[in-house]
Amino acid sequence: MKRTFSLGLLSSCLLLGLFLFHQNSLLASELKIASYNPPAHPAHAVLTKWAKTVEERTRGAVKFTIFAPGVLCHPLEIYEAVVKNVAEAGFMTIHVEEKFPLTVGINQSMIGFPSASAATEIWRELFKKYPEVRNEYKDLHIMGFSTMAGFDVLTKKPVRGLRDFLGLRLRSSPAYVSLLKQLGAAPVSMSLEDSYVALQKGIIDGIFTSSEVLKAWKFAEVVKYVTILNLTSGIFIFGMNVKSWEALPPDARKIIDELSYDLTNELTKANDDLRNDALDFAKKKGNEILNLSRASLEEIYGKIRPLNDGWAERMEKKGLPGKAILNDVRTMLKKYQ
Repeated sequence: MKRTFSLGLLSSCLLLGLFLFHQNSLLASELKIASYNPPAHPAHAVLTKWAKTVEERTRGAVKFTIFAPGVLCHPLEIYEAVVKNVAEAGFMTIHVEEKFPLTVGINQSMIGFPSASAATEIWRELFKKYPEVRNEYKDLHIMGFSTMAGFDVLTKKPVRGLRDFLGLRLRSSPAYVSLLKQLGAAPVSMSLEDSYVALQKGIIDGIFTSSEVLKAWKFAEVVKYVTILNLTSGIFIFGMNVKSWEALPPDARKIIDELSYDLTNELTKANDDLRNDALDFAKKKGNEILNLSRASLEEIYGKIRPLNDGWAERMEKKGLPGKAILNDVRTMLKKYQ
């Protein structure tokens, strides 16, 4: 009996040791987040707060570390890095139409929307309604997302109407090349990081993006004019490698999913606040903010709408509900305008 007791005690000790080893392994492990935004960007602070909350609520079982753009991968290649598990998670911009045809088309269809918050609500409805949209992210577990305020044109030359786009060399992500060509501009594909120096050297005349970069990325130092267009949206996905996600404890996954809605709201509010703050910052730096007349805006918007219609037709030929999605976007835009 004494021998049986000793063996039982030994087994219990071994099990306890294995449990403690497992717990220590979880505590020691760190999951990497590749971020599109630099540490100075408010989204970084939101993600940092979220990561701390996750660590606290999981009692250290899940710990995320955020890496700045370019540390783990090129900022435009975060999606690929997460899918390949170079980073377990990523906060990424989506810009390649071949891989995300619905996402890119929806972004370009949002013309004249008033805020990032409005765009986020539109995206929520589309994610909820269309499995085809959700399917574009089947290689990720989405933990949250945010949208940017409408895109504007930040330039060294004034853009006061459609005619001023002619031949203008504008930095663009690949997703907006056709849009800028439709306006008569000469788009140049490059990252935001490279654009600052390109503006300094006169390689480009301006950039096509959200005005939030005027302060967060210090572009107010190298441009003179900001033309408010609210032209398209941009969505940022905060997603995780599916296998890495499935390897997390079930309770941890539940906690992260519970935090998703509030995280999306906080990221979006940060973008709205950032844009307003950035425009004030640009004014103080001597930038001229150009608000076009409704007629001038409609002339610009009118050049772009045929592109949206063409996109919807292409999606239909692929068996995707392009026309229904475009109609929904236009209907919801009227609601928020």
